[in-house]
Order: sequence, then structure tokens, then C-alpha cells
Amino acid sequence: MSKSRPLLVIATAFLLAAGVLTGPLQGSKRLELKFQVYQGTRSGTLLPPKFAGSYSLQPAFSAHLLAGPDMESEKSRIRWIFNLEDINFITDANLIIGEGGHAPDRVRQAFRLNGNIYQVLLLITEFKPPLRLFALLQEKTADGFQNIFGQTIEMKGGHSSIIGIEDRSGKTYFLTFRVTGPAEMVPPATLPPPPPPPMPEENKKVIEEFERGAVNMATETVPVRLLKQIDPVPPPDAPAGGGHVSLNVRTDEKGNVKRVMVIYSSNKAFEEPAVNAVRQWKYEPSAKDGKAREAVFTVTVRFDPR
Repeated sequence: MSKSRPLLVIATAFLLAAGVLTGPLQGSKRLELKFQVYQGTRSGTLLPPKFAGSYSLQPAFSAHLLAGPDMESEKSRIRWIFNLEDINFITDANLIIGEGGHAPDRVRQAFRLNGNIYQVLLLITEFKPPLRLFALLQEKTADGFQNIFGQTIEMKGGHSSIIGIEDRSGKTYFLTFRVTGPAEMVPPATLPPPPPPPMPEENKKVIEEFERGAVNMATETVPVRLLKQIDPVPPPDAPAGGGHVSLNVRTDEKGNVKRVMVIYSSNKAFEEPAVNAVRQWKYEPSAKDGKAREAVFTVTVRFDPR
């Protein structure tokens, strides 16, 4: 007899008790999603990850990706951000939760990787902006589908939510999720920030000192790869219309954020939470001439309207 149902019941009960899962959608609400799976390839030798469990996959990272609505745009952005030699499409599916779907608050989709069968189960946890889903990844075994890990994902306007996973050989796969309908449920796209005003001459000298001795990634052909991202928490008195902060970031030889400097902000209320969030980010170590080096680059942290 399959153990997937008891495990799912336990997971759902836990989420309800914790206040994470809000329960079935009310009335005739409907949510349409696009689910896609890709495999990324990188040049060089892959170092197999160290597994703590007995499953053939493990989580690697999660992120939000600002990309166009078509698959080629999404593939291009993933390849560029994660410094991939190539990215291959594996499978996709159009998912429906609520009216027209199989359940009012969840949907499941099976897919195959390297001969193994997996299933992603999506449960609605917050059916209002910001829309949140709990993604449960399961692997099929002789006893049925067994839980591997769960991840809360937030659906941002114009973004794909990504969960990265790795297999035992070190290959990386990307599970992407995007809200496609109905129209009233598609979050509005976050517009790119306007260019900052001209920088005063004294600020240029401060930046030169900030960058001295590090690899300036703006002049490199390979972009820096973000491994871990913490979303900023805006203060209660922050402008309701949202905003953005441009930051200079310096990482050490291990990819840890060493220093952060504000270059420009649409409102000073956003500066401190932006700096606090970026200090917790983690990047892949940068190298120059085969040697690990400190790196400097610019990032923009956006705060969505409330």
C-alpha cells in the first residue's frame, strides 16, 4: 500500500497547525500556473554533492527570476544568471488549482528525470498578494511517493519562482513556476528602476577605494553567480508604492558578502533593510587567472508596492 497519502496528510496537517496553509480556496477561485523543468550544464568538472539522505535528489537553492513570458526568455535568463554553458528543456505542464482543477487548494504533477519518477505537489498557502505556494517534491519508490523536501515559494510580478535541485552526479535541474491566469491573479510586473542621477565626484573616489584590489565583475565576461538570496523586509513606515536601492557589493575569496555600500536609493527608508538582506547573500567564489579573488559588482534590490 502506498505511503504517499499518510505523508501528505501529515504534511498538510503540519502546515495548517503552523498557520502556513490557509485551507481550501473559497467560492469559485481559480489559479493557473506554468510548470517547467530544465537541466543546466556547465563547463569543467562537476563535484558531486554530499547527500545527507537516501534520495536521488537534494535541494540546491531557490530564487526569483525576472524574465519574459516565453520559454526562450526564461531559459536565456537562467543560463546567464547561473553561468551555464547550456540549458536544456525537459518537460512542462499547465496546472490548475481551484475551479476546473482536481482540487480546490492543490495540484500535483509527475515528471521523470534520469529514469526516476518524481512528483511536485503545490498547495496554496496565501491566496492574496503576495501569492504564496508550498511546493512539496516527492520521489516514487516501491512504497509509493515519498517526501524529499518542501519549499515555500512566493509568486512575484513578472517573475518565475525557481527551485534548484541536484542529483548524485552533481547535475543541476531547475523547477520553475509562473502564474499565467486568470488575468486578475497574474501579479503586475515590477518595472525596472530608472537610472540613478549622476554621481558626485567625491562619491567616485569612495567607490574607487571600495573596489581597489578586487575583480570588477562589470568588466568580466562571466557574471557572478548568486547561490543564496534573502529577501529584504521593508520597515512599517516604508512608502506604500515600493522602491529600489542600488548597492555596490564586495565579496571575499569564498563568495561571502564582505562589504556593502549604498549607491542610490529611491527612498532612504529602504536602504537599511536592503543592506541587511544583501549582507546575508552568498555567491559563487570569483576567480582571476585561476586564483580565487575578491569581487565587486552592483546589485539592485526592489521593494514591491504594498
